[in-house]
Amino acid sequence: MAEGGVGAGAGSGSVRPLVGSMPNLHANPLVHLARSHHHHATHHMHATHHMHATHHMHATHHMHHGPAPPASPSSASHSSTPGSSAASSSSLYSEDATADPVHVTSVKEAWIRSQLREREGEFCEKKNITVMCATWNVNGRRPAESLLPWLSSDDLRIDIYCIAFQELDLTPEALLLGDTSRSLPWESSIEATLRQLGPYRKVSSRQLVGMLLCVFALEHHALHISDVRSGAAGVGVLGLMGNKGGVAIRMQVYDSTMCVVNTHLSAHLDNIARRNQDYKEVCRRILFEHPSSDQLYSVFDHDHLFWCGDLNYRLNLTDFEVRNKIRQEDWATLFEFDQLQQQMKSGAAFDGFSEAAIEFAPTYKYDPGTACYDTSEKHRTPAWCDRVLWQGPNIVPLHYERRELLTSDHRPVSCTFAVQTKVTIPKRKADVYQSIVKELDKMENETLPDATLSHNSVRARLASYGSCLLWVFFEKRGVFVALMAAYYLLHPALAYLYTSVFCFFGLVFLWAYVLLASRSLDVHCSLGPRVLACTY
Repeated sequence: MAEGGVGAGAGSGSVRPLVGSMPNLHANPLVHLARSHHHHATHHMHATHHMHATHHMHATHHMHHGPAPPASPSSASHSSTPGSSAASSSSLYSEDATADPVHVTSVKEAWIRSQLREREGEFCEKKNITVMCATWNVNGRRPAESLLPWLSSDDLRIDIYCIAFQELDLTPEALLLGDTSRSLPWESSIEATLRQLGPYRKVSSRQLVGMLLCVFALEHHALHISDVRSGAAGVGVLGLMGNKGGVAIRMQVYDSTMCVVNTHLSAHLDNIARRNQDYKEVCRRILFEHPSSDQLYSVFDHDHLFWCGDLNYRLNLTDFEVRNKIRQEDWATLFEFDQLQQQMKSGAAFDGFSEAAIEFAPTYKYDPGTACYDTSEKHRTPAWCDRVLWQGPNIVPLHYERRELLTSDHRPVSCTFAVQTKVTIPKRKADVYQSIVKELDKMENETLPDATLSHNSVRARLASYGSCLLWVFFEKRGVFVALMAAYYLLHPALAYLYTSVFCFFGLVFLWAYVLLASRSLDVHCSLGPRVLACTY
């Protein structure tokens, strides 16, 4: 998953990514694809079913859209390995990882899909949209102030909002009974705020205990959003409870696939390994069902992936040193000691993700309702716990900032992106498809075995056998008679038999030679550009 959006854009401060003899059958692309397809299928055979038990415990709310434009189903893979390529899948070319890799039809289809991927520039146009990913740990509080400063953008019209909350509900009822009622005031507050900004429509929402993820889109974009699905994974108490974990929503936006993940990982300074493990569990266990099969695919099987939430990574400095650097606004030095960027660089977690430059103060931990960092007896060290990451091509971060809402002990964070989505031109795609099919037919015709018969080779070979026998019988009859006479003296009965057999086959080959002089019987076997002459 090494493809990350790279670039700088207008916004608050500079934005830069931080992490960023026989025929040779091996030359046959279908053979190569069959083998790679087999490896792909084998790799994804280990399905995880635990997710389904959790999946149905929580309410999922989806908007019913108008008719979506004709498009192929989104690509899917049951890959659960973090770090696999996000751009390897596309909604234009659905891959069936469960197909029999030896089956000729599935290999053909896979090859056609791979060719379509390579030539998508011939039938796809790019459409630019703006996406805002916003995250806030609300510390169990209810809405007490306007969300407009957090969700508004002075110079941009946001096309899609992905809004994530953590610690929305800290009550035992939410943890043990799956009570989701505490999300309603926040959803209402979001809807009231967005009504002031434009005609937005709710696409979907998903909650797991205190984690809530909502997606809204402008109405004219919402008509082109389809195949909306959600998933959740609790990794808290006993590795199962939803006090920690993640929720995700995936969707097809025009002809690109997009996935947004909201996570709340383990807390405390020294729990780096546990946070890394939480991340990997969320990756492994959040799986989506393919719309037209029983196939499962992961968060990484999308064109664009956004990951936000309270990731809880801290700063490896003393409280005094951190607060001193904050007063100096020395963000670059502080960031060198940030646990998340260290884990990303080492590949221990969030490998392949990118993050815009942080040019704001740590967002945790404040005394609620004030602008003061923690003054309690615990004296928590400030840290950038609340983050927004991304992965995938054609994503450019524009603004990465925090907002000064005082309700919680965290400050809300948002990152706005310019994203290029794909829009398929059906006529062009049909033309490209037909040319690929013709190319495949030509390739198959060239590689099919064939047999042709003519008289030369077989006649010559049979004649050579017959000539040999006749030469021995007629040309070297003196030697032949001498040998037979000696054999008569030693084994009279066998000598009669051998002489009769020899004469019989000599006559048969002579007859065959005469017969084949007027017949066509020559065997040639061909496979591909090379020809093997099989003579008899």
